[in-house]
Amino acid sequence: MKLINYVEPGAAGANQVWDFSGITPVNDFTGSLQTTMESENPSLFSAANVELNEFGNKFYFKLTKDALEQYGMVTASNDLVITYDKPFKKMEYPFSYDQKIDGAFTGSYKLNNTDATLNGNYSVYADAYGTLMLPNDVEVENTLRVKTIKSYDRTYTGGQTNHIDITTYRWYASTERFPLLVLTTIDVTSNGSTSTSTQAAYRPKISATPTAVLASELPESEFKVFPNPYRHSFEVTYVVKAEGSVDIAIYDLAGKRLHTLVNNETHPIFNGTIGVEPSKLNLTSGMYLVKATINGASASQKSGGNEIIVQ
Repeated sequence: MKLINYVEPGAAGANQVWDFSGITPVNDFTGSLQTTMESENPSLFSAANVELNEFGNKFYFKLTKDALEQYGMVTASNDLVITYDKPFKKMEYPFSYDQKIDGAFTGSYKLNNTDATLNGNYSVYADAYGTLMLPNDVEVENTLRVKTIKSYDRTYTGGQTNHIDITTYRWYASTERFPLLVLTTIDVTSNGSTSTSTQAAYRPKISATPTAVLASELPESEFKVFPNPYRHSFEVTYVVKAEGSVDIAIYDLAGKRLHTLVNNETHPIFNGTIGVEPSKLNLTSGMYLVKATINGASASQKSGGNEIIVQ
């Protein structure tokens, strides 16, 4: 990634357009991800299974199919160690627009010979989705923006308390493992005085935008989802005009395939209808995408007919 000067994150909500095409890189951002078994100290945080290295600072997480939780961190110089005895949840899977996670965390802070306790709360909220515009004419549709707020007290052994508020915005696309853009604001309050710092970075190389992989678009007459929004169920109708392959699935707005309705099957000339009850698929309230690929043609993710709203 590339470090950039901080910019305002823009509006929340559905169908936003964020124009960050004018941002200018100021430095390179180095980072890597590996399992804790590959790390230098695999037993440092026994509950963690993933280590994220950013500029030599190491962050430790437990990654499962359902969630990502942070258990601690160590600075590059090894002088600061933070341990979360009650970890905070960074993400749940699947995660879609308007979904929110709230929780509390506790931990310890050790800087050389200085000790402190940590007590705070966090929220993770998918507050927006839309089109993200980046430098060099990069335009990514159907990006999901996730806003994270972390607010906590750091209380030292002598009784002094600092209050820290960290707000981070991350933009995700279905083609990328890591966020495309990250904007962070850090406020530290001590003895009645608040200092603010910022961090920002973006990913200049994107493998492909979600719409770039679509060879052609299906007209609404050949693929439709209705009613929408709905209460209990909806129907997917599709038309196969010539014998060939059919693949239909439900995705979250980050592009993760959640449920397969038709699994790349060969169909004759055919008019099909599929009834779907979201409650049986454990779909929570939010917005999802139904994508169909028939004989190589796909329903565009930007067309109105394939976004479903679970109420």
